[in-house]
Amino acid sequence: MNRALVLVASLLLVASALAGDSSVDDFIAKVKKGMSGVKTTRGHFKQTKKLAIFNDDVVSLGSFSLDRPDKLRWEVRSPFRSVLVITGDRGARWNENMTKVERFALADKPGIDVAVKQMFAWYSGRFDEIRSFEPTIEQDGHTIALVPKNEKLREVLSRITIHFVPSFATIESIALEEKGGDRTDIAFEAVELDKELEAATFEIPDGGPGKR
Repeated sequence: MNRALVLVASLLLVASALAGDSSVDDFIAKVKKGMSGVKTTRGHFKQTKKLAIFNDDVVSLGSFSLDRPDKLRWEVRSPFRSVLVITGDRGARWNENMTKVERFALADKPGIDVAVKQMFAWYSGRFDEIRSFEPTIEQDGHTIALVPKNEKLREVLSRITIHFVPSFATIESIALEEKGGDRTDIAFEAVELDKELEAATFEIPDGGPGKR
């Protein structure tokens, strides 16, 4: 699974950890209301990785499509090409270094299984109580910052920030700050809600994308 999707899915799991504070509860209620009526989401993403020891940024560009309750496409187009699609309990993935498409059952890929299930849960406005983070609602009212309570997790992540669009119907951006000073920013752009998605969106032909 490509790094961008792992990061996003991890955040979806993380964000479900918020409960107990009235301002946080109100925030979660707004997210749940904003996302609950949305059937499909599609758009583009730009992931920027800033490495503390280098001056250059590593930028990845791609697109995503999600059809509730259980269809997902996550495609990186630059600087390399890779595609992951999920339909129900089955998945397929391909990248430009593979000679053929890998098809699998989600049950056989526990990492991907957990990630996509959390993504579907998040984008349906469903939340579980996992009290592993200290949440803070920022002054703009559409951004939540998460600081890990767990010492081992803090060795990897120091802070996660998730910014929602004004309607709370989707995520506008995510920022991950790592202990060593590295930072990953994922911006979602040109996001469209409730557009019809063709069946082919959630397929990868045997020869790879663009082949039939």
